[in-house]
Amino acid sequence: MNVNDINKLSDKEYFDSCFEPVIRFAVTSDVHITEHQVEERLALLFEKTYEYAESHESYNKLDGVFVAGDFGHRGYLPVMEKFFGIVNAKAKEETVVRAVLGNHEFFEDVPAVENLLKASGYDSPDAHLVIGGFHFICLSPSFEDGFGNEKKDWLEKEMEIAAADDPTGKKPIFVFQHHPLIDTVLGSKHEGVENLREVLNNYPQAVDFAGHSHVTVLDPRSVWQGEFTALGTGALNYITTDIAGVRGGASPIGREGGYGRGSSRDTIQFYIVEVDANYAIKVNIYDVTRRELLPNPILIRSVGDVSKFVYTDARAERSEKPVFAPDSEIVIIDEDETSVKMLFSQATCKDTVQHYACELYKGDELVHREYRLSCSYYYPIPKNLTVSFDELTAGEEYTLKITAVNPWGKMSDSREFRFVHNAIDFSEIPDEEYFEKYFIPTVRFAVTSDVHLGQECGIEDEHLKGLFETSFKYADSHDKYGKLDGVFFTGDITDSGEGGDGSMIRFFNIVDENSRETTYARAVLGNHETGDKAERAVERLCRIAGYDSPDEHFTMSGFHFIMISPYVDGTGWGFDETKQAWLEKEMEIAAADDPTGKKPIFVFRHHNICGTVAASTPYGAADVKYIMKRYQQAVDFSGHSHFPINDPRCIWQGHFTAFSCGTLHVLETDVVGIREAYTTPSDKEGGWGKKPPLKEAASMFYIVEADARNSIKVQIFDINTGTVVGKPYLIRAVGGYGDFVYVNERKDWALPPVFSSDAKAEIIEKGENSVKIRFPQASCDDTVQHYRCMLCKGEQVLKTEYRLSCSYLIPTPETLTVTFDELEAGEYTVKILAVSPWEKISEPLSFEFEV
Repeated sequence: MNVNDINKLSDKEYFDSCFEPVIRFAVTSDVHITEHQVEERLALLFEKTYEYAESHESYNKLDGVFVAGDFGHRGYLPVMEKFFGIVNAKAKEETVVRAVLGNHEFFEDVPAVENLLKASGYDSPDAHLVIGGFHFICLSPSFEDGFGNEKKDWLEKEMEIAAADDPTGKKPIFVFQHHPLIDTVLGSKHEGVENLREVLNNYPQAVDFAGHSHVTVLDPRSVWQGEFTALGTGALNYITTDIAGVRGGASPIGREGGYGRGSSRDTIQFYIVEVDANYAIKVNIYDVTRRELLPNPILIRSVGDVSKFVYTDARAERSEKPVFAPDSEIVIIDEDETSVKMLFSQATCKDTVQHYACELYKGDELVHREYRLSCSYYYPIPKNLTVSFDELTAGEEYTLKITAVNPWGKMSDSREFRFVHNAIDFSEIPDEEYFEKYFIPTVRFAVTSDVHLGQECGIEDEHLKGLFETSFKYADSHDKYGKLDGVFFTGDITDSGEGGDGSMIRFFNIVDENSRETTYARAVLGNHETGDKAERAVERLCRIAGYDSPDEHFTMSGFHFIMISPYVDGTGWGFDETKQAWLEKEMEIAAADDPTGKKPIFVFRHHNICGTVAASTPYGAADVKYIMKRYQQAVDFSGHSHFPINDPRCIWQGHFTAFSCGTLHVLETDVVGIREAYTTPSDKEGGWGKKPPLKEAASMFYIVEADARNSIKVQIFDINTGTVVGKPYLIRAVGGYGDFVYVNERKDWALPPVFSSDAKAEIIEKGENSVKIRFPQASCDDTVQHYRCMLCKGEQVLKTEYRLSCSYLIPTPETLTVTFDELEAGEYTVKILAVSPWEKISEPLSFEFEV
């Protein structure tokens, strides 16, 4: 492509089609290593940047790593030696690593320069390097507060040398120092230095990187172009931000918009910078927490010509005000005698929303004003935030006005919400009353498993479509929270990983056609995809579904969701050490987001964990149980067993909470105390195993809801009828053994089934030596699992037939049948015993007949 054609391309078109790097380097700052803390993120920076570089075909080198100051929390020699020890262990010979001093290294009268030279082996605290034909100028401060005249003079001389090497003035000159230059990037107005800017103002080709402020690099104001180009480097230790137009130095706390004295260490990014032969610059942002590149790099088409600068102060005028969606919500999620906590939906903005002004009025009087950060420094950005007010009066009416503000101070139209404050002590309210009167979901998702979609259209297709239809119908019926946030599949979405692309394509086509944009649908693999030599299972899933990985950790409404596919080892059975390490790491990240340990962490896998839910002992996996046992707040969803989910053994609480997710394909169950799974129901009269499976029975799935008090409501829905099945599972709290209800001791507490006083059996068919008997179902607080039908002659039991209760059919049949054949002439008694899932047995229903 010739120069004229290239110049006609938009920036996006250019970077998509023409950009090929000729140099690559990473940039960070503010690592703040101490004598007692080894900053693992520094090691991760090297590991992940090399991984990224080596994945590129056209240019697979990492040429440099630059750290813009405060690499040590203090300038003590052992601290610096620890930093450079990590560098020396992780950096490859091809990579130039250079760190400059910051203000923290000068604290407490430490000989910072002397210690730097000893620890690093540098000849000078400053450097002018040429790498791949590009100039890199690294400048340490003269003292804690900035740069003396001798430093300014040195920079001026080196800039002249670098500029003389390129008469066109279009080749970037990269400059690194700790303190930002005043009135450039966010954080520089009050923390910036002025004298160095006098130098760089003369060099439009300068690209300056600075740290010090810790301001998140995800704020659009962290890149600036005026007389030159400047980028803030954030921090590798903790981040800060501002409240645009109101105050600076807001330290984010958590994912609900809070800020204060804490430091947010769970959202950290650094730059991977690439430059091509036309001097276009691509600044990739790597998210340390998520271990991945973020999707929107900073694209700088050209430097050296200020008329082509894009990231200028004029962005403030061009920026658009945020907008709340028409269906955005404000709901009360917690109240006590004098305070209220409310959840609200985030606004959208072409740039980004920076914060919210939340004003509480009593009549026309403004009684409280709170600011909430948008959490735009997280990826993905939380959909909802919360705001709390105290010193309220019970019975008074209040109006909340929420205004979204963009980074340059442009404000949205306000959303308003009127309410009367009610003083309630929720800890004194019984569970059932709480869920009936006060439970307001802040997140809602559907869960199922084992769809086993094959090549030919079958009942599974209809069940899959019905799941979406039933879920949306239920969500749309709620006036306080009308969203379905997610639909999740815990493996075996197709019948075989060897069936080619067809069945998986059809699965995701059905999902896409029946879902909505506001609903996040995600599936993990199961043994049917990853076993049977299905080595391409992961590649197929990612390609067809558009996933970056078969595993994912994300947040919705402040809750963590972790989805992990089994290890592809030819059996598809469980997790190898790499998978276990990934799960362990992600659980740690999720748990660290909630120091109370009470917020549920939702985990989705295919195989049951051994010794938890029904059928998990013979058919479960034990490989991650040791991880899950550490997190009482974990709520684990798994499939594989095909068990009917209205069986109470499909929920278990012990070290954590576990659910078995059933199937949309072919149901399997057991005969309690007699036969383990898998027993396949074959008709609607209690039969099993002798006829084709009763596929229409596999039509139940969960809809899970959680509120801001971390209470969980799990309802079972039947696709065939679109109705709720039985009572919901109500989990008032996770995070403590003492709060668990669905424990193994339920077996001791359970009552046996009971036949009604007027229950009678009758013969409905009679052959020469056989009878078919119809009998009514018993009732049970839990459910009846099966019936033991004993044919007796006198006291002798001649034969026992087992009949399933058909509780997996909605509506459940009121009567069942049992047949006895090969009967000789004589008098017989049939004794029918109803058996609960906990093997509690009813008094017999007796019936006498004569052949």
